[in-house]
Amino acid sequence: MNLDRVSMLAEVTASATVADVERELVAERLTLGLVSVPDTTVADWIASGAPGARSPWSDPADHLVAGYVATFEGRRIEIRPAPRRATGPDLFALVFGHGARWAQLE
Repeated sequence: MNLDRVSMLAEVTASATVADVERELVAERLTLGLVSVPDTTVADWIASGAPGARSPWSDPADHLVAGYVATFEGRRIEIRPAPRRATGPDLFALVFGHGARWAQLE
């Protein structure tokens, strides 16, 4: 995990477990703030809709995923962390909660 304390962004691989990410964050006195911490990979957790995550309506400026790298139909796409509405089409909507049907997170 690569943590940027200024932006409060953590860079993790999709193959890391959510439990391991949470443990590393807690060691830095931070948290994902989940209701329960699943022992699944970040990719599988995101693909299943991130159960236990805070509601996106609780803070419209905060987002669960600020940037990502994914493969869409064989093409590698990198969306760097940026305000959600400044990144063009919401390709993350094809990743979040869709069981990796259209994309694979890296």
